[in-house]
Amino acid sequence: MPRPGHPWYRRGRSMWYANVGGKQTALGVTDESDEAGAVAVYRRLTESITSEDFLPNPTHLPTPPPLDSGLTVQVAVVTFLAKSALRGIKQKTVYDYRLALNPFVAEFGQRVLHTLEAGEVERWADRPHWSQSTQNTYLGVVQTLMKWAKVTVTIRRPAKESRGADSVLADEQFEKLLAGIRSSPRGGAGDFKPLLILLRETGARPQEIAALTIEQVDWPNASVRLKEHKTRRHGGERIIHFSERAMAILQAHRERHATGLLFPTKCGNRYKAATIGDRVRDASKRSGVKATAYGLGRHSFCTAALVAGVPDAVVAALVGHKGTTMLHRHYSHIGENARVMKAAIEQVSKAKGKAG
Repeated sequence: MPRPGHPWYRRGRSMWYANVGGKQTALGVTDESDEAGAVAVYRRLTESITSEDFLPNPTHLPTPPPLDSGLTVQVAVVTFLAKSALRGIKQKTVYDYRLALNPFVAEFGQRVLHTLEAGEVERWADRPHWSQSTQNTYLGVVQTLMKWAKVTVTIRRPAKESRGADSVLADEQFEKLLAGIRSSPRGGAGDFKPLLILLRETGARPQEIAALTIEQVDWPNASVRLKEHKTRRHGGERIIHFSERAMAILQAHRERHATGLLFPTKCGNRYKAATIGDRVRDASKRSGVKATAYGLGRHSFCTAALVAGVPDAVVAALVGHKGTTMLHRHYSHIGENARVMKAAIEQVSKAKGKAG
């Protein structure tokens, strides 16, 4: 067992971890022998939180009081979290809100919320031990809080690091990765390999495929309409469409399992996100192919679709994005470059034909 308040090394993820704000947090230190470096990062993280937990646990939130424009940051945040929980927002989302807002309350807790200016909030997030993606996420949560409290302030957020192009796998890399998947402790690779293939065929999120059941699939129309999905609270619907290859895999597993999960673990349970990530990392080490669950599936699917000339809006709809913003942030430059190159090569080909 790791010592409370002290980092520990997780060999399964090749990373130092620590409990920060009540959550196991990766410290970004990968060298197992660099305990001193891990401790230094941990101390920098805890400086913003201190030993006091400023916010109540989301599962024990008080009944929210009426909104008051004179609320302090701490009271406003507690009220915001309580109302978020009552609105039916997922517990994990409320927990993530709390994780982001804890250091915010540590810095500004007794200030009246509407007196905060954009510049001081931006400076609060500008910390060397927070990546641009972390700063973007935390400032986004603060913006959500401000919007809920009807406080008009425009906060500039640094762009998140792109996670699209660098994580894409070519077909031969993917096949090599599959060969690196080893048997589970109970023998056999189970349904893990076909699960990864379906991720690559559909561009779906790992947990969308992991939770898929035989009864959910609209077999005649080669699709599935999900009731629980990431954008449900925005009023959108999530439909996953299946290619012929994907349908062949699904049909084989329908015959194999008859009912329930299409891709169960050896124990018959649903693959959890952490398990999928761990097994992909293990296969990555064994095969020598750097890969992530999102990279081999979702990111590779989006890249291939854009390179093939599929319109951005269609690709966004296929992978369940509400709009094209996320797609443009991570992938559109790939698609646009590919279209330019394809158009250029066609012009060269036509010119050569005329010359001949």
